[in-house]
Amino acid sequence: MCVQEELLVVSFTEEEAVDNRIQALENDLKPLLKRKRDLQAGIQNDVSKLLGNVILSFVSRPSKKI
Repeated sequence: MCVQEELLVVSFTEEEAVDNRIQALENDLKPLLKRKRDLQAGIQNDVSKLLGNVILSFVSRPSKKI
């Protein structure tokens, strides 16, 4: 019975260590996710501007008569 109790203690200790590590990794992940969202927003704005310029230049071209 003593061995089983020791195994339970070790298991609970290991589980707590894993939970703490998960929490630390989640805390490290938060700023990275924010940076990712900021980069995606910047890229989306740049693509929108580029597409707007392409459309504007296409619309402002004189039409060719066939």
